[in-house]
Amino acid sequence: MLIRVGTAVALLLFINFFLPFTFHVLYPTDSLTRPLIPFQNHYLAFTDAFITSDDLIIHTTPDATILTRFFSYGVLALLGVGVFMLVLVIIPITRKVLPRLSFFFILAAGLCVFIFCAFMPSIKTVFDKEGKKMVVTTYRYYIIPYSTEISFESIHSFDYRIKDYTKYSTLQHAEVAWIYANVANQKILLI
Repeated sequence: MLIRVGTAVALLLFINFFLPFTFHVLYPTDSLTRPLIPFQNHYLAFTDAFITSDDLIIHTTPDATILTRFFSYGVLALLGVGVFMLVLVIIPITRKVLPRLSFFFILAAGLCVFIFCAFMPSIKTVFDKEGKKMVVTTYRYYIIPYSTEISFESIHSFDYRIKDYTKYSTLQHAEVAWIYANVANQKILLI
């Protein structure tokens, strides 16, 4: 049992460090995209010219890595699978195959949570330097992508809002910032 748990933890740590490294090697940064890396929040995309929102349900650490999000959302997924398994226990036909079903559902839930935590932030803004545009993608119902394409020429200005959560004597820390692009008569949330 300890060997299996140790192997699972080692595999998750390997994925947490190797996968972002691989994506940054495959899509190397240049002087324009290098400043965007801190705003990618360890999400992965098939480009380096993007920024994302920080999505954590359980704020146990300020470090928003794939592994932190995986554990944050994984707790909810395991609770959901547990409730589903309790429903299956009530059905007499499924009691015999419940161990196999539980393994399959936990594996499927883990894979879905990993894909969600690595590739699907609530807001992702991709910058296309050659096409002189940016594409803002939001995920409705957590899985359905909705994209808005904005050309650089159509942006009049940028706007932002800051929410201060903590105050330290005379120094204030802004922990949440919203950045908007003003296009025509509307504000489009970028991150």
